[in-house]
Amino acid sequence: MKRSHWSQTFCNHTPWPNHPRQECRQPCHTPLLREVSFPNKRNLFYPQYIYCYNSIIQSLSTLLSRPGIPEQLELWRHRNAPSGCLGDVYDGKVWKEFEQLSGDGFSLSNPRHYAGIY
Repeated sequence: MKRSHWSQTFCNHTPWPNHPRQECRQPCHTPLLREVSFPNKRNLFYPQYIYCYNSIIQSLSTLLSRPGIPEQLELWRHRNAPSGCLGDVYDGKVWKEFEQLSGDGFSLSNPRHYAGIY
């Protein structure tokens, strides 16, 4: 395969670079592009695989429009935790005082404030 302006036609990711066995420290070498020759002597590179892509905004919008999801995301506010026991990030001092620390009107106590999924 002739190298044109494409800098990489094969994957060079090494899954286990520190593996004790030499044969496991090899790069992947999966083809990323394929070269297609045209009758006019022009060669072009095309992706070997095409992956689907969904916008994160569209994905979150779809998730939040499902029945019951917004209510489930609010459950952390009403959970019962034993006093004096730190069972989650929500029990910590920083989380409880975050409103005072930020000082910009940012409020975790507002309903539908999805700080837990950021």
